Amino acid sequence: MHELFIERTSRAWGMTSQEAAQLLATQYATTIRINPLKVRKSTLANLKKQYPTLIKLEWLDNAYVVDSLDLKPSLLPEFANGEIIIQNPASFIPVLELQPQQSDTILDVCAAPGGKSSHIAALTNNKARLTLNDTSRTRFFKMKKLMEKMNVVADYSLRDGRILSKDYGANSFNKILIDAPCSGEANITVAKSSTWSMATIKRLHNLQERLLSDAFSMLQPGGRLVYSTCTIAPEENEIVINNLLRHQSNARITQPKTYPTRALPGITHWDGKELAADIKKCLRLLPTNTTKPFFIAVITKEPNMHGEDDDSYRRLQQRYK
Repeated sequence: MHELFIERTSRAWGMTSQEAAQLLATQYATTIRINPLKVRKSTLANLKKQYPTLIKLEWLDNAYVVDSLDLKPSLLPEFANGEIIIQNPASFIPVLELQPQQSDTILDVCAAPGGKSSHIAALTNNKARLTLNDTSRTRFFKMKKLMEKMNVVADYSLRDGRILSKDYGANSFNKILIDAPCSGEANITVAKSSTWSMATIKRLHNLQERLLSDAFSMLQPGGRLVYSTCTIAPEENEIVINNLLRHQSNARITQPKTYPTRALPGITHWDGKELAADIKKCLRLLPTNTTKPFFIAVITKEPNMHGEDDDSYRRLQQRYK
């Protein structure tokens, strides 16, 4: 595995390189989430026939750990018709932290492939006004097909997430999820380590920063925004959040709830750079036998103290000229 990746991961996690390498080699169980928008009375019984020792995930309704993969869940008819979806439990937490309610107007900025979007729809029983956006045409239409199969009711948007506010305007959603495109370090194995590079991290940092800044401009005062990635690099996580705090005086970090998984607070120092103290309220998930590494930041928007309009889009455009 790439030595620099291991060294950086060990520093981010506050452990030795050997300990980090061992954690990165964790083998993850498969978790499925039953879709209440499509579930039948026979769904759970059929799953238990295929997996006699199916394990209920204690902290989330409708989620189960599959203890045997003699038959992959993706081959089940329940998967084919949208009754279940395969998701790592780490990806449940951003949606739970979004706290979606039926009265909400919700935007998922980078919605494909759709697992988190379908979870939002399930928690609100399709009553929230949900907008699902993605930039990639291929991923967008696959997601849309999956959402239709899972009985998700949503509006769809195939637009560049960095400039969505041009179409939707400021203060247009009270809940926003950004599961940002990232370097995917949580999925790096020895076989895939040659694909890792600092250049990728730097490129994605710029994209993530623009996605977050534009999304924050669309968030209503008093609203809630959740930023998440499945990567470990602070440049894609804490430093992105720190830059938002520097440029938006009304952005606040909120402490997530406690979950029964192994986690660390966000880091406030990296490569000689001191970050905002409140970034320690962010959540870094460590590998367990069920959860992959993940980063979650919960951001709220206070009313502008001086009453002027939010100008984050204008400032963003000036910054990237």
